[in-house]
Amino acid sequence: MKETPKYDQPPRASDIHGQLAVHGEMLKLNSVINAFTGDFMICEDFISIVGGLCNHGETKGDIDILIKCPEPNQRSPLGMATKFRIARAMAKVGVDEERLQFLYDDFSGPFTSHAHLYDLVLRLKSKRELHEMSAVKSVKPFSFVTQPKPIHGRFKEEIYSPETVAKVVETTKKWKEALPTGILVERKFDGVRCQVHKVGSKVEIWTEEKTNVTDRLPTLTKEFNKIKHNFVAEFEAELWLEGKHQNRADTAAVFHAKTVHESESQIISNCYDLLWLDGKDIHSVVFSERSQKLHSTFPTTEKIKPSKTKLVKSLEELKKAVKEVSDIPGSEGAMIKLPSYVYPLTTHTSDMIKFKKEDSIKVQVVEVHHVKDSDARNYLTAIKDGQKLIPVGRTYNTKITSDVGDYLEVVFVELSKYIDPKTKEAWYNFWSPRVVDKASSADSSKTAEALVKKTGGQIAEKPFPTRYKNLLEEEEEDYINRFLSNAALWDSEEVDFAISQEWITVEHKLKQ
Repeated sequence: MKETPKYDQPPRASDIHGQLAVHGEMLKLNSVINAFTGDFMICEDFISIVGGLCNHGETKGDIDILIKCPEPNQRSPLGMATKFRIARAMAKVGVDEERLQFLYDDFSGPFTSHAHLYDLVLRLKSKRELHEMSAVKSVKPFSFVTQPKPIHGRFKEEIYSPETVAKVVETTKKWKEALPTGILVERKFDGVRCQVHKVGSKVEIWTEEKTNVTDRLPTLTKEFNKIKHNFVAEFEAELWLEGKHQNRADTAAVFHAKTVHESESQIISNCYDLLWLDGKDIHSVVFSERSQKLHSTFPTTEKIKPSKTKLVKSLEELKKAVKEVSDIPGSEGAMIKLPSYVYPLTTHTSDMIKFKKEDSIKVQVVEVHHVKDSDARNYLTAIKDGQKLIPVGRTYNTKITSDVGDYLEVVFVELSKYIDPKTKEAWYNFWSPRVVDKASSADSSKTAEALVKKTGGQIAEKPFPTRYKNLLEEEEEDYINRFLSNAALWDSEEVDFAISQEWITVEHKLKQ
């Protein structure tokens, strides 16, 4: 019996296992393109208004919006982008976003009075033509450079430590072979990763998400313009106020402000790589030499700080150096680099290892989400004061198995605290949460308070999301039931992804 094809995503070549492609008569690109002549209707009446507003013609309560599909996953534009568009439309008639309740189903349709708003349609492009893609092989000023991610300094579901970094080096051939002659350790900066391009008097600054933020950073732009050389360089922007490092969210707020932020002049740049200098593309020069050129090009000033590296030649020296740079005020951990590291112009490299300072918190599972086509899952979690549950967010995907009501240990980089300005109820959200083990109980808000302070998390007023309101005043069973059905709508990863895609702004997120 022939298997029904799945259209979730195209198969990778590595998954075909040697199967031969089916061949036939020669096909021309134009003839294939011209086969598509109209729009595709995917779902009629995809978005509708339902509930009390339609049943009674008016309401003082919430407005129910039915979207005829299962609830989208974190990366789907049918999720955040759709909700954002609807919220913006409602704002035109004075409807606050907090009054919107989004409902989902499996194309079964509304069962009471309703008003259809939108069909879901694939719109045919007016021009259907070939766009050739070629890999970027060189660095050119004012042409965005892909900034690579390093490998982790620990194995899966381990907690970062100097010992795990040493284990990764010791078990990875090229790193083990390089260690006797030396590898480089430097501080891992905790801010916004950027790149700066300068030729003559022209300067442009971009984030790693390809957002041009030059007009948001006039002070830093002016400082880079004072340097006599022309260059393309990497740096991490950090916000320091009164000599104290500020959290990532406050730093990001400077970059996403509609106008120049009042704290913009307090942004500093930690410059750690140089890719193009005075007319020459040097990305293929080994890192040890690029670092020397960086220090001879960039003076150390109040706003510009060339990064310092330390050469280590043994596992003990490596562990000691990792701890030293991690303990520097404002440090997020350590970066370990091969002196022979050549900038790859791709999204990842195995010539860098990252170590991140992490803390852990014990939480209770209040929802289990199974990842499609995988044995992995992620968990919606809470801490506990007596019988009172307090939200702390959703974990990353893991293969550690737990059920609702079980306890887990979650490691994270930063824990933030939010306070509803009206009710004064507090809730928390962790950054980069990984499940590492099972636990026997959940931590309390006292522990969370200490971790917010220790990790430098944001403390801000933010209205309790509508889906959480009044939950803390109910009995625990009612709390959990409503938490399960509503809490997933506030998903920090989905929102952060939407911000990176410029679907919404940080200001929009903070107003929720």
